[in-house]
Amino acid sequence: MKNFSVFVIAACRRAVLPAIVWTAFVLPFGAMADDLQAVVTAVRPMPATFFGFNGNFGNLEAPWNDAELVAATRRTGAATLRYPGGTVANFWDWNKGGVRSDLSVHDVGASRFVLDFARRPGGYSIENLARGVRATGITPIFVVNMTDYTPQQQIAFLKNAQTEGVPVRYVELGNEFYFGKGAHPHVFRRYPSVAAYAQAAQDWSSRIKAAFPGVKVAIVGAGDLGHLRTSARRKGWDERLSKDISSPDAVTYHIYVDPLSALDPQSLALEALRRNPNDPENRCAVYTELTGPQGMRRLMAQADPAWERKTRAYDSEWAAPIWVTEFAVWDKTGVMSGTWAQGLATGRLIDAFLRDKRVEIVNLHNLFAQVAFTAVWRYRNEIESPCSGDRLSGTKHAFTATGTLFAAFANAAAGADSAFRISGKSAAGGAGDPVYGWGFSHDKKPPRIVLVNDGARAVRFSLGAILPAESYAVKTLSAKPGDYILSENSWQRSEAIGANVLTLPPFSISTLDDNDGNQ
Repeated sequence: MKNFSVFVIAACRRAVLPAIVWTAFVLPFGAMADDLQAVVTAVRPMPATFFGFNGNFGNLEAPWNDAELVAATRRTGAATLRYPGGTVANFWDWNKGGVRSDLSVHDVGASRFVLDFARRPGGYSIENLARGVRATGITPIFVVNMTDYTPQQQIAFLKNAQTEGVPVRYVELGNEFYFGKGAHPHVFRRYPSVAAYAQAAQDWSSRIKAAFPGVKVAIVGAGDLGHLRTSARRKGWDERLSKDISSPDAVTYHIYVDPLSALDPQSLALEALRRNPNDPENRCAVYTELTGPQGMRRLMAQADPAWERKTRAYDSEWAAPIWVTEFAVWDKTGVMSGTWAQGLATGRLIDAFLRDKRVEIVNLHNLFAQVAFTAVWRYRNEIESPCSGDRLSGTKHAFTATGTLFAAFANAAAGADSAFRISGKSAAGGAGDPVYGWGFSHDKKPPRIVLVNDGARAVRFSLGAILPAESYAVKTLSAKPGDYILSENSWQRSEAIGANVLTLPPFSISTLDDNDGNQ
């Protein structure tokens, strides 16, 4: 019999909350468990570069000199990294290795955070990127600066990257050019209309393809926001752009889900927070409501309608793959940042992307950044508990809740050629909505599997014919939705032997691998 170890990890860190909120969550494993049978509901090809990050490092000097960041990036399993990042790419000085130093508010408009980047000395150069590529094996997605350079100048920078050993396989033609004049005046002055961008994009694409045979070049898509606070430029962007460029290599989409929108619109706590977002009582009330049973059910249900709304006109406008080069669960108030609830909600977005065969690349925003987004903790004392007011210290370079969830999927998918979705079906034939998963097939080897139970009840989950007869090594992480995942010590550890009937704790993610670990 092969030697293998299996362990189940449950959270030990607990937020201080009113006891009534957690009555439904504190369940002994096996008690009140639902019985579900796994069924395969979808199959898709698995691109090798599916999982990656936005790499907005413009405010760091030589980030890939940080050996611990290199190690953390390798642990994520990410295959791609955007360079130089998102909005900063439209202002990037490729000689400096940073945002242009001469920017003013008249250039950046509402994107004033870019001015802080502009004051930095630079140092995220092509040479430093090459160091990161060599150390991590990650493939860059280059976001070219179409506002300050000619195609010939930008191609020269990409040639320099190639000389440094960096592959030029994926290129984006700008970042979020669909915003109106108030958001990005510098971009608007250069491309005052969709037609102006379309014409330039065709020219840039043909030149880049000639210089780098086999490269894939994506154009900027907008998608549907589904609300009225959208500029006329953005509302008609895809429809007009697709008339001029019908079959690009890919179209980029960005999607951010606001967890606060999961609350009942009539929520008194939400209304109070909007009136005074800094009041501790208001913040605690929203945190408590959103991480409670009803709030979690609504939060987990956000991703599908958000993605369907974003892409509802896609097939009528484009005949091309989608690159989701920025996505996140973003709470602008910071109430939910760093919680396991944020991580589980990110899992639902990943599930939506995997179920959409049009999607070829997804880049989580962001790898190493401020607490609202980061997959890897960057600073200590980044979080203030909304209820106790205590400053909470994340361990630098440890995974956040979001990073933990992302890494589980990315590592399971590494090297896979296809993937299949796993759903739960009860004996009565109903769907087990809180449980979903994905299996990633690797040639003739047993699949790696990720299972998520984002419901408040434990589930006995029978994998049946999905798994071969041999046992699997199982790793399970679970926590209360309001727990902050600050370090490895945020998890309580125990050991068990896994077979193809598993007990999935409430609010958990489990990874299953063959028991000799040689995949």
